[in-house]
Amino acid sequence: MQSAFDMRAVIARSRLGPLLVLAAVLTACGGGGGGGGEPVPTPVAPSIMSQPLSQSVVAGQSATFTVQAAGDAPLAYQWMRDTNPIAGAVQSSYTLGSPTIADSGSKWSVRVSNAGGTVTSAEAVLTVTTPAVVVPPAISVVKANLGVVTVAGVDPSGNTLFAQYENSASDWKLFLRKMGPDGAQLPNGAGGQGISVAPFPSMGLYEFNLGWGGGTYDAAGNLYQAVSTFTPGGLNIARLLNGGAISRVSADGTVTKLVEWPPGSAGAMAPAGLAIGPDGALYFVDQLSGNLVAWTAQGGTRGVVKLRRPLKGDFAGALETSIVVTPDNKIYVMDRNLLKRIDGSTVTIVAGSLFSGTIVDGDTGSGNTGTTDGTGSAALFLKPGAMTLDAAGNLLVADFSTIRKVTPAGVVTTVAGVPAPNQFPNASSPPLREGPLTNSLGLYVAPIALGADGVVHAFVYPTAATYPGLGSSIQQTLVKIRLH
Repeated sequence: MQSAFDMRAVIARSRLGPLLVLAAVLTACGGGGGGGGEPVPTPVAPSIMSQPLSQSVVAGQSATFTVQAAGDAPLAYQWMRDTNPIAGAVQSSYTLGSPTIADSGSKWSVRVSNAGGTVTSAEAVLTVTTPAVVVPPAISVVKANLGVVTVAGVDPSGNTLFAQYENSASDWKLFLRKMGPDGAQLPNGAGGQGISVAPFPSMGLYEFNLGWGGGTYDAAGNLYQAVSTFTPGGLNIARLLNGGAISRVSADGTVTKLVEWPPGSAGAMAPAGLAIGPDGALYFVDQLSGNLVAWTAQGGTRGVVKLRRPLKGDFAGALETSIVVTPDNKIYVMDRNLLKRIDGSTVTIVAGSLFSGTIVDGDTGSGNTGTTDGTGSAALFLKPGAMTLDAAGNLLVADFSTIRKVTPAGVVTTVAGVPAPNQFPNASSPPLREGPLTNSLGLYVAPIALGADGVVHAFVYPTAATYPGLGSSIQQTLVKIRLH
């Protein structure tokens, strides 16, 4: 029989048992409030792994900025424009739906935060540009009543440069003029009336229009002008070519004679058709020998190849020939309705139909006339008056009342204007009409020049009333022809 003391011990142990079990469980779980447990880790603060990128968009085109951040979740985002929070912009990317020009230059950043801290991204700059104006191919009039224009060019600003005949004090003089893209005549000489380059080296030009042998502009806006000299003519007395010169006319009207071949001198030349090569050499056709010639101040003249027979007999005016020299020094000559390429001493007919029996005495031939498009000899030219080179390496030819494109492979297509039935305009010839490229360019097109934007600047005789021999007021009109 247990004593009272023993019974009290049993009861104590029975009451302590659950507490001891609970203490054992808590100890196994690391609890119990005592030391020896691991501390709760501090959250990893956010960091920027990929910054928002600056971008440029056209007005109306959405712009999206994106950030990539690392750090313990959850990460909170707040986008800002010019450091100002944007309401509701709380995702890892932000899209500005339809930016305007007023949004250009704005700065965009994002603040990323979590329980461990906050980081702000670098600023991305938004540039918004004006949408490009899509202008359909078309013919548009810039300025009418410009007299007789001999040569045209376009400066880097898109201004039209041209040389114009003007009757001044009972004498024909040459004036340099410059016109803005909108047709406004720009200051060019006192009062903006143009720069007179008279007295130009006339050297015996008894009729104002006979001796001008062509001109061209360089990239700096200097005009290079060829002239020919000839003996006086009259009733039953022939005018005979006997010399010539090439001069440079600077933008301020200063005339510098580069080279002169005095009348009747040994080796005299009469230049026609003028072009500048990539090396600065001047190329022309010498009417007295029929040769294509290159001239430089350092090396003088160099015969390139014979193209045609010399001009003999009564001189009726300078040859209608156009020359283009490509950046890789390929030489193209439009000579009597044939487009010819000169490779060394070899002359190749690129386009045009050779007129039978014309290749004699070193002559490289003349072409049949017509307006047929085609490749090589299947194409016909009517009466080319000017030629220029486009950025793609195609030649653009002003062919009487049209613009024709000739590819390096000799494919000829009419790209603007209405082909004339022949070389003799009359009162019923279609007048100049603005609008689609299939509209009329008037009675005759030349000279032409090409702007950096691919737009052709062309001087045309718009109506029969303005055409030489048909009208009483001979006037050309400047038009722009957008081909693309």
